[in-house]
Amino acid sequence: MASGLIRVYRLFEADDRIKAWLTLRPDDRLALLLQGQLFDLESRSPDAVANYRKVVELDPENEDVRLRLAAGLLQGHEGNDALPHLEYLQKRRPDDPRVLMPLVQCRLLLGQTEEAKKILDGVLARQPHYPEVLAMRGKLARQDGNLSEAEKWLREAVALDPGSYEARYHLYLCLNDQGKEAESKEQLARLNVMDEDLKEIQEIIGGKMQQTPNDPELHYKAGMIALRSGATEEGVRWLESALELDPKYAPAHRTLALYYQQIGDPGRAAHHSELAQAAP
Repeated sequence: MASGLIRVYRLFEADDRIKAWLTLRPDDRLALLLQGQLFDLESRSPDAVANYRKVVELDPENEDVRLRLAAGLLQGHEGNDALPHLEYLQKRRPDDPRVLMPLVQCRLLLGQTEEAKKILDGVLARQPHYPEVLAMRGKLARQDGNLSEAEKWLREAVALDPGSYEARYHLYLCLNDQGKEAESKEQLARLNVMDEDLKEIQEIIGGKMQQTPNDPELHYKAGMIALRSGATEEGVRWLESALELDPKYAPAHRTLALYYQQIGDPGRAAHHSELAQAAP
């Protein structure tokens, strides 16, 4: 139940369930993990790190939780503490970008820039179209003054992941550095939209949805923000949850009709279009 409540961002209710769970079983690894995820959603990183650390102590071979712990330590700029966990994971998952990218961040945090570049180049040699790696490589190239090379990497990163704020921000800086005023203004406008979306989703999830979790309009708005950021699967899930709350909610039907039309599913597109037209 706690896991389901977290999934739909009903965080206050999830917190009550997890506290009751931990009262009964203080060292339950799943309960501690879910509480850590809840703390992350509430931007309580130190508390999340404490939970993940305890789970790793109880289950040292749990690689996913160890990765969460390392990410939390990096967020707190604790590179020396994060490095042993990332080196442990690198030995077990040497080609996994989800491990290698935090390791790159850790090397950079510790001032080991050349080592970070070697890791990035190794990932790109195997997976040349990985957006997060391209964005980081472009960022470092810009810092080195290689603006043409940086622009190439950053443009590809943004094309592959339009919702990446970091990739788009560094592309904006790179274009600005080169005096490409029109293009840099275009990227700045997109960044401003992303900033507004971030503020709105924080208001929805952190406040409004805790007060009225069954309001289909909130689920619809969250879905639209996710779609604009490129998180298609998440966006569709939010739109479908709006329709679970109100099967006649026309805006969600209209958006899903357009989505299914775009991906070449005329049956579902027609279904949602009909329901949108029939809705009050």
